[in-house]
Amino acid sequence: MRQLKCGWRIGFSLVVVMLIGAFAQAEPHVYRENVAPHWFAGNTRFWYRNDLAEGRRQFVLVDAEKGTRGPAFDHARLAMALGKTIDGSFAADHLPLEDVIYAEDGESFQATVGGKIWRVDLKSYAVEKVGRK
Repeated sequence: MRQLKCGWRIGFSLVVVMLIGAFAQAEPHVYRENVAPHWFAGNTRFWYRNDLAEGRRQFVLVDAEKGTRGPAFDHARLAMALGKTIDGSFAADHLPLEDVIYAEDGESFQATVGGKIWRVDLKSYAVEKVGRK
C-alpha cells in the first residue's frame, strides 16, 4: 500500500466531511436560540414561540413595561378546546399552531391548524373556523 505525502490532510478532510454530514442530518440540539418577538400595539408587550426538543412548543407573553414573562395562554385549556372543535387530540406542549396573528387587544388570535384558519377567544377559549389557508 502506498502512502501519500499529505495523507494526514486527506484523512483529516474526510473526517471533517463526515462530521459535517452527520451534523447536517442530526436534529438540532440548541433550543430557544431564536426568539422572534411579535409586538402588540404600543410596543410594550410581545409574544414569541419557543421550539423545544421533541417537537414541543411554548408560546410566551412578555410585558416589557412590567418586566413580566409567562405563558401567552393556557396551553392545556387550548389543547382541550382545539380537540373538541377539530375532533382531534392535542397535547398542551405540541400545539400545531402556525401563522399566529394576535388581535391588538391580545384577547384573541387567529392561527392555522390543519390547513384551516381558526380564531381563538382567550377569555372563553371558544374556537371557531374562519377560513382556509
